[in-house]
Formats: sequence, structure tokens, C-alpha cells
Amino acid sequence: MRDLSPVTSSHRPTQRNRPKPGGVWGLFFAAWLALGVTGVPMQAQESSPVAKARVVLATNGAHRGSAIKAAVVVRIAAGYHINAHHPSLNYLIPTEVRFSPSAYAKVMKVIYPTGRAVHFSFSNTPLSVYEGEVPIGLMVKVGRTGKASEIVLHGQLSYQACNDHACFAPTSIPLVVTVPVLPANIPLKPAHAAIFSRLRFN
Repeated sequence: MRDLSPVTSSHRPTQRNRPKPGGVWGLFFAAWLALGVTGVPMQAQESSPVAKARVVLATNGAHRGSAIKAAVVVRIAAGYHINAHHPSLNYLIPTEVRFSPSAYAKVMKVIYPTGRAVHFSFSNTPLSVYEGEVPIGLMVKVGRTGKASEIVLHGQLSYQACNDHACFAPTSIPLVVTVPVLPANIPLKPAHAAIFSRLRFN
């Protein structure tokens, strides 16, 4: 995860490293800090990643012309959360998963879990968030053509991480899903049952 710079908010920033403009611009700057732009306090990114992600398949591969289930498994560090896909407030950055289609496969649908409503000191409104380990479902369609023994799709997980007092600037994690392509006469075997039991694809 790349380092991120501080972002201003309606909460007063710390005195350390605060610019000291003067004159008319100083008055404008002070008013801008007082009003804020997001309503949520922001701070610089921690040195360790707040969230990590990996992609798993519900089977050991796919047949050509079929659709298979996959999941982005997001692991959020203890003491932190990320905004749900449908955040409680309009200015909060939602968690989103996007994949670029290839010539032989594409992600047809992303299934986001419902967030958990939690109260935080910086908001009078409960916020819908993800905490701990969160699976995000994917429906992957494999094309009928092609000769490769596996198909690779590239994407990213975009999110905004927060702790109990402040939020970090939005960031993203690159994602890669590799789908082994098996002959039609070889049955597919289930995998990662515990993860997919937590998802509802219908």
C-alpha cells in the first residue's frame, strides 16, 4: 500500500506542521480549516498496511463457457475498519472491487456483504463498516474460446480505512485472480467452503 498524505477535515488538525499563512490568504485558510471538506477527521497513513486482500476460487478451476464463483478476501487489521460498499454518509468513500476483462474471461458480478453499523466518536450517525475478515463475492464468466490452461484477470480493491478517531485518505490494493481451465470431462472440485458459506450469490 502506498503512503498517503494527510487530508483536511471539519475536525481541527494538529498544531504540528500547520502552515502559517498571513493576510487575506491567512483568513481564508483559517476559515477553510474551520469548515472542512469531509466531516470526518483525516490523518496520514500508518507504516503498516491496514488492509490486505487475496482472491480465492470456489472450485479448483473452470470449464470453458462456464461461470464460477470467486471471492476477494479482505483482512482488516485489529482496531481499524473500512467503509462498506454502501456507506452511511454520502461523502465517505465506499469499498469497491473492479476487474478489467480479458479476451477469455470477465467478472460479471460483484457481491458485497452488508456492513455493520458502528458508532464512532467523530460521527453522530452510525457508520456502515467492514471489520476483521470480509469476503466479497465474484461471479466470473469464462469464454468458450481459447487454448490457455489458465486465465488471469487483474483488478483492484479501493477502500478508505479508519480507526475509532479518524480516517485515512482513500487507497487501493492490486488484485489478481488466476483461473485454471480444465477439460470439460474433468469434474470440478469444491474449495474454500468456509469462505463461500458466508456469501449469498443469489
